[in-house]
Amino acid sequence: REVRRMQDVEYCSSILILAREGIIDQTKSERLDQIYKEFCEEYNDGYIDVEKTNNAMQLIKKLTQNETNGFVNKKIQMYTLFSVMFDFYENKIDITESEIQMFEAFAKCYIMFKNEYDLQGKDDKEQKVIEYLKKYKLASSEGVNKLGNRMIRFEVLKKILLKVDNLDVTCFENIMEKMKNIEIKSEEE
Repeated sequence: REVRRMQDVEYCSSILILAREGIIDQTKSERLDQIYKEFCEEYNDGYIDVEKTNNAMQLIKKLTQNETNGFVNKKIQMYTLFSVMFDFYENKIDITESEIQMFEAFAKCYIMFKNEYDLQGKDDKEQKVIEYLKKYKLASSEGVNKLGNRMIRFEVLKKILLKVDNLDVTCFENIMEKMKNIEIKSEEE
């Protein structure tokens, strides 16, 4: 259905706009239509955007693995990954094992997370993980093309990957364990 409606082309165009202009509000198609008009005849520097996109794709490829497919298979999440990887590319930040582990922990946690969970972290770091999960989940649930929600997802994911708040994989694992216990308790009741 999406291919018939050319939404795949529109999505790819939105990634090229992201490469070219950064995160923008795309709740309406105005900017996309404007870009189509601007580059209808000539797209002289298109090779720059394509190269930047290819480099971001290489970083995404390094970052993702089978365990994170449930997360990255969503267009919203892939868009966010592109935005962060464009930033990493521009700032010459490479993907190391540390970022791969943090991303896997975040993605697994995100997939399990429900905003209605009554979670309390045992320390500030776990509390920060819960806060990030709530913010990211909310920004992924409605108004996903709004500038504000795109920025929230970008900032949260970048902070997690760069361990801005001294987060580590253990924090995410502890939160996942708490969520599993909530599910078990809920099933028993």
